[in-house]
Amino acid sequence: MAITMKTYSGVSVTHKNDGIIRQALLPNCILSGCGMSFSGTTLSIATGYLMIAGREIYIDSTTSVTVPTTSTYALVKLTISESTGSVTLSASAASSTSPSVGTQGLINLSGTTYSEMVAIVRISGGAIAGIVKKLRKYAPMGRIYGTAATPSDTDYVDGTEYIQYE
Repeated sequence: MAITMKTYSGVSVTHKNDGIIRQALLPNCILSGCGMSFSGTTLSIATGYLMIAGREIYIDSTTSVTVPTTSTYALVKLTISESTGSVTLSASAASSTSPSVGTQGLINLSGTTYSEMVAIVRISGGAIAGIVKKLRKYAPMGRIYGTAATPSDTDYVDGTEYIQYE
């Protein structure tokens, strides 16, 4: 039969079944934490949660990656590998702020790898001079709420509506 129900009594839901639903509902984003800082040639990402291709990624302690300084920019990417069940963070030289991140296939169907840009940093004088782009924080329905006149965190997608309440 060509039609199969994936969720019913007594059946196990696989990571791919779960991932395809989450990928349809949430963009690739920072769910919580994951503050980024840099020093010299090292970009550090603090503890937190990411959503990449419908997969929940947990960073349990500050994770660092050394970026190459051979170009104007460096791309920091996260890659999920189905074959090894691993998640890796890597950096490569980039000549623009729009480099290819590699495979962004159908990891929740037949694909085996998926990569996403976590950050693009600018290189100057043999060191990181700034974070040019980074994975954005999730804003449910395009809104965030807070009591301050301006949000305490500016890492949300452009167009996110900030609602101040008393």
